Amino acid sequence: MKFLANENVPIASVNYLKSIGFDVTSIGVDDPGIADEHVMKLAVEQDRTIITYDSDYGELIFKHGFKPNAGVIFIRQQPTEPLETAKIIDRLTSNPNLTFERTLTVVDSNSLRQKKYEHSHRLLARMRLSAFYFEPGNRIKIQIYPCTNA
Repeated sequence: MKFLANENVPIASVNYLKSIGFDVTSIGVDDPGIADEHVMKLAVEQDRTIITYDSDYGELIFKHGFKPNAGVIFIRQQPTEPLETAKIIDRLTSNPNLTFERTLTVVDSNSLRQKKYEHSHRLLARMRLSAFYFEPGNRIKIQIYPCTNA
C-alpha cells in the first residue's frame, strides 16, 4: 500500500512510517504549498492513499468529483505528538477488515467512519488528454490532467 502524506502530516510520522516499511511520499517535503486539487492529481497518478488533516478532501470527493482510486484517510483531530499520525496509520492498516480503495475514511478520537465512492463520469468529463505514447511491449501510456477551464 502506498501513501501520500499531505503537508499537514508531521514529517516525524512520515519518517517513522518509512522506517517500518511503508511506501510514503510527503507533500510537505516534495511539493509544499500545492493546491489540494494537485494533491489529488498526484494521488491518482501514483495510486497513493492520501493521509490528511484537511476536511476539504471530503468536499473534493463528493461535490467536485475528485475520486482517487486508492482512497483518502482524513484524521479529524490534530496530532498531539509528532508520531500520532504514524500510529493511527499503522493501526488502521493492520486491521484486515478495513479497505481504503475508493473510500473516504474519517478517523475521530474514538470512532472510524468509511464512505465508499465510485468512479465519477463528472471527473472524466473534466479531464483532457494531455499526452500519450507507446512503452516497450506495446503498452500505451496515457496522461490526463484536469481542465483548467472546466
